[in-house]
Amino acid sequence: MGTVTHEWNDALVHNPDPSNNAPACIIGSEALENRALEQQQLAKMYASHIAKLQSTLEEIKSGST
Repeated sequence: MGTVTHEWNDALVHNPDPSNNAPACIIGSEALENRALEQQQLAKMYASHIAKLQSTLEEIKSGST
């Protein structure tokens, strides 16, 4: 367990952008798959928000709000 704790602490210390990135403890293929699915869902959600923002920006630019 000491090595895992050391690796975890090392990941926290060497995080290049702690305000935007957080290490996630993944043990096993099922946990990895779940993490990947979660990331895909978040990416879809962000893409949807971006599309809404772009649409609103276009409306503002065209003066149709």
